[in-house]
Amino acid sequence: MQQDETAFTEIYEEYFDKIYRYIVLKIGDRTEAGYEKALESLEQP
Repeated sequence: MQQDETAFTEIYEEYFDKIYRYIVLKIGDRTEAGYEKALESLEQP
């Protein structure tokens, strides 16, 4: 299970900026894009 979490974290960090920009362009609102929620989810154990 730890390997899955590590792999997901690596992928998430690699593509976060591109995915985030895409979402912002599609919905037009940075707050709604979930930036803060995404960061909080990474900090949770």
